Amino acid sequence: MSAHTTSTGSPQSLPDRLLGPVTDRQTYRNLVYVLLRFPLGVAYFTVFLTGLTVGLALTPLLVGIPLLVGVLAGATFAAAFEAHLARELLGVDVSYEPLTPAGDSLVPYAKELVTDVRTYLLVAYFFATFGIGLATFVAVVTLVVLAAVLAVAPLTYWLPFTEYRLFVVDGVGRVAIDTLPEALVASAVGIALFVVALHAFNVLARVLGAVTKTVLS
Repeated sequence: MSAHTTSTGSPQSLPDRLLGPVTDRQTYRNLVYVLLRFPLGVAYFTVFLTGLTVGLALTPLLVGIPLLVGVLAGATFAAAFEAHLARELLGVDVSYEPLTPAGDSLVPYAKELVTDVRTYLLVAYFFATFGIGLATFVAVVTLVVLAAVLAVAPLTYWLPFTEYRLFVVDGVGRVAIDTLPEALVASAVGIALFVVALHAFNVLARVLGAVTKTVLS
């Protein structure tokens, strides 16, 4: 089995492979991309659900038809924005050109949007982004906050308004951190958890980037 190498071709040591994400700027770009999944997912879900619901409700009055077409058109422009994010933050080689009307030819443009299956796939993708964004946001915040709280234990465990209680299950198996050696151990665990979390976020960002590229391609 060959060893991992850097961009210059030299092999990476085990510490470099383990701690590399901490100093790699791409890691934090990946983290920004992952965190953006939640607010963007909320925005996509709200706009598209509202547009589809109101559009379908008003379809018998014919007013809803332009609104539904607008929702489908919005999905193509949102796809172009997602391609830009993946390209700029993740370095994924993906691009997407939204459909635009040729001059004043709105009817052929609307027909192409409505009959293109890929447009509906984009809408489904943006709905799914909400669930993915919520799950990733909870995971990121939980891991980062837990790692930070443990990492600063030696500085805070002795404060009168601070109390560390870990692994509490109905009052059984309670672990208290109230001495410096225990706080140092907790800090080491927190730092290790942060490094593991960064590796996990990198993997998650690569998976999300691959999914985005597949959908938009």
